Amino acid sequence: MPRPTMPRRAFLRSSAALTALGTASAVFGLDACSSGSGSSADRLVMLLPGDIPVGWDAIRGAVNDRLKADLGFTIDAQFISWTNYSNQELLKFTSGERFDQALEARWLHLDQLLSSGSLRPMDGYFADKAHPHLDATVSAKARASVTYKGHQYAVPQVNYASAITGMVIRQDLAEKYGIGSVETYEDFERYLYAVKQHDHDLIPFGLDNGYVNNTVTPQPTGLFNAHSWEDPSQFFQAAGSNAGIFAMDPKAGTTGSSRPRPFWEAPGIVETLHRIRKYNQDGILNKDVLNADVSSVRGLFGQGRYAATIGNTDGLTTTTFGAVASAVHGAAIAQVVPFAKGTAARPAATFQASNNVVINKNSAHADMVMKLQDWVSVKENHDLVSYGVEGKDWKAHGDSEFETLSKYVFPGFALCWRISLERTPVGMVDSERTWFGWAKDYGHFTTDPFTSFYFDQTPVKTNISQLASAYNQYGKPLFAGTVDVASGLSKLQSAFEHAGLDKVLDQLQTQADTYLAAAKSAH
Repeated sequence: MPRPTMPRRAFLRSSAALTALGTASAVFGLDACSSGSGSSADRLVMLLPGDIPVGWDAIRGAVNDRLKADLGFTIDAQFISWTNYSNQELLKFTSGERFDQALEARWLHLDQLLSSGSLRPMDGYFADKAHPHLDATVSAKARASVTYKGHQYAVPQVNYASAITGMVIRQDLAEKYGIGSVETYEDFERYLYAVKQHDHDLIPFGLDNGYVNNTVTPQPTGLFNAHSWEDPSQFFQAAGSNAGIFAMDPKAGTTGSSRPRPFWEAPGIVETLHRIRKYNQDGILNKDVLNADVSSVRGLFGQGRYAATIGNTDGLTTTTFGAVASAVHGAAIAQVVPFAKGTAARPAATFQASNNVVINKNSAHADMVMKLQDWVSVKENHDLVSYGVEGKDWKAHGDSEFETLSKYVFPGFALCWRISLERTPVGMVDSERTWFGWAKDYGHFTTDPFTSFYFDQTPVKTNISQLASAYNQYGKPLFAGTVDVASGLSKLQSAFEHAGLDKVLDQLQTQADTYLAAAKSAH
């Protein structure tokens, strides 16, 4: 039976989209076995997303026994529900609470926390060469992507060089309707409409309210953006969490001029908005897309209710979606990645991790955070945290595969993902094995010129907040296809204009051009 999987990046995107702009008043859930609320010289406090894992008490005991013996301290993992993580984590930073480390990302509040000086730099700890296991397992390219004003502020948590947001489909249905392997956008669209025509009990594509953000703008592809399937050469920049999505000049790395413009001016964008609107009207998408969370969408896929949904190249497609084979006789899944050139594509990548460990500036135990990051970079320690107790929670198959024996699932992406240490589940489908292996290789990507650019929101923070509100009100319905394109886009453009779009664009260009000039002089 496939391992039930914590939704990681996709779930995180969904949660952030729901909560990043709300009030910070929700109640958060702490680990029931926490021994207190603050860190100390022998106890490290970390913020982790999600519910307390099944069997955590026993595994935490084993982890802490080993940590105490090896490093002289233990960990206090404070789990905050997905619904509340974005708000509560930010509130804890801004209120000056004394915890030590947290999961952070650009889809959360990383740009804001960098701008406000809320994080402790880490580059000194890397320079001292006292963390050899960490140095050996986290690429310098990944570390460089979290450099801000000359300092490194995070430990990237990655099991890939760059993850691509793609799809998982029912391969049995693709075979049934004579489509075979889905490789081009035309194949994909033909698959969706074949399901709609022949399987009236199935919704062709299940989309959740978080991944709505990925349907249109390239990152480096938009899920329904056929233009970007052909040319995945650019990452769009976001000015804050959903505050504005901007296309930068594709030649910026050569010219030194960023020339940012709003997303709707980029090639293929308006065409994509019309396509998504048609999908919504034709019943290709679930009608509750703006309210559906990722866990419910994945659950419905597993029950055989959807014929396709989001599936990332992060090595967890089989474990997340493979259960459909038990629910539907003859069902089989396949990973689809939105590149017309397949594995020959060389998409743009910033190498910015979707998930990072950061240190609270108020922590007195930054050295303990770094020691823990080095400790979980040792395979036997990594395996204990990630998979549980060997023989009870999991069984090794060689050095690189595992078989699950229990329901224990730890959010490793928030603490201990390492490319060279991650095990893949026994029975991973061939298409996923191909794409996951491909995504681990830095040589399969071209470096985006804005790889370590972080926008300082301080000069335009009020405008950023207003842009975010406008996007939530007018942008997400456009990206979900629930409103008329002409009128919906007009309302969004007007709202952006009143929010100070030109002011944000000017500030973005000033900072981006300065970044490009500094990068050029450094070489």
